[in-house]
Amino acid sequence: MQKDTKRIRELSELKALIEEAREGWRIFLTRGFLNSEGRKVCARIGSLAGRLFPERSYNIRRVIGDGSDHHIDKVLNELYELVIFEFQNSRS
Repeated sequence: MQKDTKRIRELSELKALIEEAREGWRIFLTRGFLNSEGRKVCARIGSLAGRLFPERSYNIRRVIGDGSDHHIDKVLNELYELVIFEFQNSRS
């Protein structure tokens, strides 16, 4: 039971981080590249995702990739869908 509670808490944190990253994406870019604050957020997202979805081999490098908007947006969308799916399954 406690493990489920921790997982739900981490899923909630991951969901919130993804939503915040999407809303304020421009503040994480400097001259078109991911800045240090953006890297910190992506690092936290990558470490949470790696712990929550070990079978999908998420990590910081996979989230940041080449640092392009397109790549990061694609990974964030993929992760967001996984989080929503997990929430739906946990309530069933």
